Amino acid sequence: NTGNLHSTFYGYGDTPYHLTQVTKFAYGSLSNLTEPTFLGEKLHYPFFINFLSGMLLRLTNVLTFSFLLPSYIFVFLNALLLYLVYKKCIGKARLAILALFIFFLGSGFGWYPYIRIALEQKMNPISFVQYMAHENLSTTVIWESQYPKQSVVFGTPMVLSFLHQRAFLPGLFGFLLLLLILMKIWEERVHIKRYFIIIAALVFGILPFFHTHSFVVVTIVLGVFILFSLFYRRFDVFKKYILIACLGGIIAIPQIWYLVGTKTSFSASSDFISFRLGWMTGTGYGSINFPPGMKSTIFSPEFLHFTILNFGIILPIFLFACLLYFFRKKIKFLHDIFSVREIPIIFAVCGMLIFIAGQLFRFQPWDFDTNKIFEYYQFFAVPCIILILGKIFENKKIIGSILLILFSFFATISGII
Repeated sequence: NTGNLHSTFYGYGDTPYHLTQVTKFAYGSLSNLTEPTFLGEKLHYPFFINFLSGMLLRLTNVLTFSFLLPSYIFVFLNALLLYLVYKKCIGKARLAILALFIFFLGSGFGWYPYIRIALEQKMNPISFVQYMAHENLSTTVIWESQYPKQSVVFGTPMVLSFLHQRAFLPGLFGFLLLLLILMKIWEERVHIKRYFIIIAALVFGILPFFHTHSFVVVTIVLGVFILFSLFYRRFDVFKKYILIACLGGIIAIPQIWYLVGTKTSFSASSDFISFRLGWMTGTGYGSINFPPGMKSTIFSPEFLHFTILNFGIILPIFLFACLLYFFRKKIKFLHDIFSVREIPIIFAVCGMLIFIAGQLFRFQPWDFDTNKIFEYYQFFAVPCIILILGKIFENKKIIGSILLILFSFFATISGII
């Protein structure tokens, strides 16, 4: 009623839903874990951040402060940890900041039709902004396009998650904290303190209540680190990763069973994870548009069009960067990257596996929500690209500068608009 709780237009349903959970924990019994929106149902949504806000509301009786403070804290901590992870992977502070910027605002080619209209009508920047605002247009979320056009349903992490996906914020924090510890174990091997392993196991174990999608991604990432420790015959590191996986798994299993393993009338018709080939190939809001009478399939120009439109320049450049690994013995600067730095290789494998997982499995009843998985693909893809472009810049300043500017521009122009 004070008019100071705001969200994006597309978050009109998310914020009220979270508010119902916050007020439930603040004014209701803490032993009551029923769903406040769907009568008679139990909570299936990871509720950690709303529980924090509820406890703050109990103490302060100020709804806006209690609702926003945990989000602000996690946003700050996430930005800090993101920078630290990227700095460790890339090695240079300026490139890490650039990668951070591209991760937050990276998106697809949703900008193209609006820029074309602006050029055709000879709009200046001010009139272009007024046109976008007056028509309530978005370059990162474009629904209900008609064939042969395709919708844009993978926007920037800033818009998709940081503005109204509250559970993503503690989920990303837990993911980044665990990833930093996994990287530290990889680098220091036998010199790692025991309490780091305990912290990593605890973080891994409580992630399901933080954010279920982040837990899925962490499971994939931890598996990659375990496999690489075997590949490089680092058995001391392998034992530490296995210990983290086992201890964390024991803690996580009851939460997973509670959130997605127990069925009620509300959840009985839809599984949390189900197989399907190709993200958004099914029917529904924002799905891929196929010609009338054509069966949904990934083996089609329509699927390729949708995928490139949504993931933009980051996806093909990332695939190209991964391909360069196989030419590392023939090109000196590639040999320097891939022979000395192992973390970027691990990041590339993690990004590729996460992207494939998102194309093979639906991680929520509404397939659109699988975009939370793809945000982690982008998290791993961006530093791999920036690392190689930065290496080109070190060797060829002019060419490297041009490539960095072009990539940054086309990767973020939709997000910036």
